[in-house]
Amino acid sequence: MTERELQNKFVIWLLQNKKDNQHIFEEVDTLYSMTDVVLYDGRQNNGYEIKLKDIKTVIEQALTNQIRYERNFIVMPIKEFDKINNLEECYKKRAKELGLIGYDGKTFILIRNSRISKMVDFNYKMMFMDRIIRGFHKNGVNSRKGYK
Repeated sequence: MTERELQNKFVIWLLQNKKDNQHIFEEVDTLYSMTDVVLYDGRQNNGYEIKLKDIKTVIEQALTNQIRYERNFIVMPIKEFDKINNLEECYKKRAKELGLIGYDGKTFILIRNSRISKMVDFNYKMMFMDRIIRGFHKNGVNSRKGYK
């Protein structure tokens, strides 16, 4: 399985579980990086970083997103979370604020919910809205040409 396939399965799972007022965006361009999936309900946004193996990189990406999104999640195959305990100590327990969603080969399981980030910057939140409105995401008019 590729990361793209995992992301597609995750988006289908989100679509099945979302509420009417929630919107899902993929590959949201935030000027400095891309967020794999964002769920937005008009007042709060959740960022999801998806990886197959590289747990250190995905933790760093999700921690960076704490200034952009109220809730931040890591989505990976469930067996990869065995390695997270040691890494959480390296990141001074900040990684424990991140939500964990595991994929067991059939479905997605919420292992740990995300705490609401106290680091959200109002300017980044407004930039997110601007990027969505102007179409800087997978299905938007200004999506990156290199999107696969």
